[in-house]
Amino acid sequence: MKNEINHVVLVIDMSGSMFSHQETVIKVVDSTVQHLAQKSTELEQETRVTIYTFSSGYQAVKCLVYDMDVLRLPSMKGLYTPGGGTALRDATIKAITDLDQTATLYGEHAFLLYVITDGEENSSSYSTTQLQQHFRTADSKGNWTYAIFVPGTRGVTEAVRFGFPKDNVVVWDVNSNKGFESVGQTVRAATDTYMTNRSRGIKSTKNLFTLNKLAPTDIRNQLIPLGQDKYSLLYAPIDQRVDEFVYDRTGSKLIVGRAYYQLSKKETVQANKNIAIKYNNRFYTGPQARKLLGLPDDTVEVDPRSDDYSQYLIFIQSTALNRKIMGGTSLLLMHQ
Repeated sequence: MKNEINHVVLVIDMSGSMFSHQETVIKVVDSTVQHLAQKSTELEQETRVTIYTFSSGYQAVKCLVYDMDVLRLPSMKGLYTPGGGTALRDATIKAITDLDQTATLYGEHAFLLYVITDGEENSSSYSTTQLQQHFRTADSKGNWTYAIFVPGTRGVTEAVRFGFPKDNVVVWDVNSNKGFESVGQTVRAATDTYMTNRSRGIKSTKNLFTLNKLAPTDIRNQLIPLGQDKYSLLYAPIDQRVDEFVYDRTGSKLIVGRAYYQLSKKETVQANKNIAIKYNNRFYTGPQARKLLGLPDDTVEVDPRSDDYSQYLIFIQSTALNRKIMGGTSLLLMHQ
């Protein structure tokens, strides 16, 4: 039995310039943690999360959460208050040094580190050479992946000089909260691909973000089908409320989020709604399924009658107990 254990590390800028993103950071980190919890359950992988913030001055680098099971992680609310400078090198080195002490005696451990900053280094005591050495040490172990989000082209140049692989560097829009929301979307998509590759025995990558630029055939090759014990497919002969339908068919109350209704007409699908697809008599879910349909991470209109979707059945996660399931369609019910 494989025992794949992912150590995901978020190192987040908490300098004064991040003040306008304060609420968005909390929301995005919390939603990312929830997403990782769901993905871990789907892939039957263990995921542990560590969160650092960095600014400058006394305790410039703070560890808010250390290597905690993603299913038990608390909210960041009340823990993120921007102020000070940008000790990026110090924070990155501390993250690598701390996680390097994590016990990896049993299981297949791998470390995925994300650094997120809206500015350039200006407050660290550690040098660029020292950070480069820590990266080389991590590389020698074969199970570290490190990536960074920066504010512009100068940030890219600096990140590469520090030792981040160029294909693990992304520029984000620091001038709007939408920009930080896009950081969350990119982290979730990249981590999904990373975790899928973990199930194939891959422990590290230097092209984390380019992995998501795949052709449909490549995406299909990466999809992992749901186990047949993970779901039930229920046919609805008449229109009925989804909670009543599930109770009539199973004798159990519906738990919000476990029901996916079949899309039968054009509909707006919100960005936070999970999608499942049936393809070649197997079911797939998660962001890779969304990507296979060519859908962005944003809210989008989807028409299942389009020729583009002729080989798929599309199911949308229901987050309302009173949603009506249409007669003649099916409901995909997740068991857990």
